[in-house]
Amino acid sequence: MARRSISSALKREIARIRRSRLFMPSLLAAMLWVAVWGSIVVIADWHELYWPWLIAGSLITFAYFWYDKKHAKRAAKRIPEKLLLIMVLIGGVLGGWLGMLLLRHKTLHTSFWLTQWIASAIHIACVWWQLT
Repeated sequence: MARRSISSALKREIARIRRSRLFMPSLLAAMLWVAVWGSIVVIADWHELYWPWLIAGSLITFAYFWYDKKHAKRAAKRIPEKLLLIMVLIGGVLGGWLGMLLLRHKTLHTSFWLTQWIASAIHIACVWWQLT
């Protein structure tokens, strides 16, 4: 019986996220960022564009964390956690760290800590590869 209630609660939460007015615009903004920067990186030499990618992604990710934190205090419409995690993974690792540590946002979520450390390892490897 408890399993059914967890499943139905999860379904309600997924439906709530999909109904959110912020979900689609946030997802579209993230997809646009990846499409534009990703195509530039693929077309051009990625070594030259890695730092602008990392800085732009971090600024956007920090802005998403700030916006979500501001709306969490007011119990308003929020940015979905999955989108924040995706933003961290695709280049917003520094903004994610700043959002978590300076704003103290999402610090109790194990998934955010795990994603931050994985993204950090990926980007440290990219920096190391770029410098060698």
